[in-house]
Amino acid sequence: MKCAVCGKEFGNGANCKNCGTDRVTGLGNYRGYDVPSNSSKTVGSYSSRRENPHQIVDNEPKIVKVNSMICHACGEIIPADSKFCPHCSTNLYVTCPKCGHEYSSQYPACSKCGTNRQKYEKEQARIRWAKIDEENKRKREQEKARKQHEEWLKTPEGQAEQRRKDEEVRRIQEERRRRRKEQEEEWARAAKQGNLQTNIAYLIVFGPILIMIILAIVLFFSK
Repeated sequence: MKCAVCGKEFGNGANCKNCGTDRVTGLGNYRGYDVPSNSSKTVGSYSSRRENPHQIVDNEPKIVKVNSMICHACGEIIPADSKFCPHCSTNLYVTCPKCGHEYSSQYPACSKCGTNRQKYEKEQARIRWAKIDEENKRKREQEKARKQHEEWLKTPEGQAEQRRKDEEVRRIQEERRRRRKEQEEEWARAAKQGNLQTNIAYLIVFGPILIMIILAIVLFFSK
């Protein structure tokens, strides 16, 4: 990462190894690279000014205003709400593929769960390719077994075994048809018996009533 003050590599210490600028001023706020909001900072090549105070640098001074931040890729001053750097088009934030947390793209690991993005994506890709290889291997084995079975069926032993299986299939189908036919006949007999019982019940209930009606009619006309 470059120092926003001198434009050179900042280093891993608390201050820039070239110009001595503190880490907050040189790199911006750790969470989003916001420049401290207490005052504006003048950014330029101060090391070159110390060497030659009268030297004129074309690109200085740069004023980092409030609600601005520094792109960690190109070192330019950009709006604080930027998702992409308008100068170098760098994606400033990435989403953790494991927990979904959004963090700065300059860090290799998620600041919430500690997952290394590149390692996690490589591991997931390895798992996907392993599954694809396993599926392809299974399909190849199935195809090989199918071809071996077809070759075996062409032999006398295979043909005899195939005839035996065909006979077994026909026997099972005939047994199923016989059982279905017996069941249908049993249902028909049960239906006939049920109808007979129903007729007998009707005769028992309505028979005496019909007899009384007939007797009443005969007595009426006999008078």
